[in-house]
Amino acid sequence: MTALLRLLKDLKSTARSMMSWAFLTVACTAVPAYAYNDAGLYAAAPPPNSVFVRIISDADDAKPVDAVIGKAKYSAANGMASPYKVVPAGKVSVTAAGGNRTVSFVSGNYYTVVVSGARGKPTINSIQDPKLDSKVKGLITFYNLTGRSALTLKTADGKANVVERVASGQVGARQVNSATIGFAVFDGANALGKTAPQTVNRGNAYSSIVTDAGGRIKVIWVRNETSK
Repeated sequence: MTALLRLLKDLKSTARSMMSWAFLTVACTAVPAYAYNDAGLYAAAPPPNSVFVRIISDADDAKPVDAVIGKAKYSAANGMASPYKVVPAGKVSVTAAGGNRTVSFVSGNYYTVVVSGARGKPTINSIQDPKLDSKVKGLITFYNLTGRSALTLKTADGKANVVERVASGQVGARQVNSATIGFAVFDGANALGKTAPQTVNRGNAYSSIVTDAGGRIKVIWVRNETSK
């Protein structure tokens, strides 16, 4: 109950600061909570003239996706996110699930590349991710990778909105106080799925990812990390 009250207090105090995004546009952008090669600690931006990039696997066949972005190699299970890796800024080739496209990255930012659709002809989208600007709060990002028009991340009991009305293919974010609590994804009044109780630590960033590959709703919670 103490954790819920602490989180609810934070949610109420920051409700007016919520923005809509694009995606995933983002609400509440600032300084990264992901530490290069030191996951979870509040740390610096990527190296000069570089970005941090990860992938999310959302292929129609619900199988893992391998990708190469620049020279960085990735692998992610269905519905999951890989760790972030350093990639040069500028125009970069992305090869994944039998497809290829060139994307542009702006130095100093974090990006998620979402690989979805059919193998051989996948859809490859690049999204600039939210960042954390507080050493005393944690960041929760919420990705709606379903065909549903708007989803909301709430506390598990449905009483408090954490990240509201994220459009299909978009991301939203919120900085919150430290707490251990469960979360649930809602489509209007209908609960689509829940996470187990999660501990949100200050200076750390987390992602709740909702996919519907193969027509099955999947709700995943991951701690954002970086690796070489």
